Amino acid sequence: MPGATKAHVHHNYIHHNQREGLGYGVCLDRAEALIEGNIFACCRHAIAGTGAPGTSYEACCNLVKPEDGNGHSFDVHGGKDRGDHTDTAGDWIRIHHNTFHATGVWAVVIRGRPTQKAEIHHNWFLHPDPNRTVLQSNATGNMEIRDNRYGPARQEIEPKR
Repeated sequence: MPGATKAHVHHNYIHHNQREGLGYGVCLDRAEALIEGNIFACCRHAIAGTGAPGTSYEACCNLVKPEDGNGHSFDVHGGKDRGDHTDTAGDWIRIHHNTFHATGVWAVVIRGRPTQKAEIHHNWFLHPDPNRTVLQSNATGNMEIRDNRYGPARQEIEPKR
């Protein structure tokens, strides 16, 4: 619902909503939510945000199962996707303490620049290549990636940026 604030999506099993071009476990448009303790399986995007002004989310303590696969797991659209001639990708995004088993897709894609900040930290990406976990496209800036673990052994590896 546009304009929602303090929404709390928690402790759900959200699954089997894949579709080419659609299929969102949780989708935000000009809304703010805490998304925590969920299990996601077979979603196109487990979490998606339109990135329009007023769109923000915190995703923590979620599990993305390995069955996920026809789109990146956590997403925020940018102005290029909306066609509004901006590079804005929401206000703020906090992604922390999640586990990403879906290694065949990017874990997080921010498709623009948040007006405040995107923070991606203390996650476990099972991806064998840490440089294929988080992507910022169409614009850069206002993004901090730190203190994540990579690979099946939870190695502390700094990806190349």
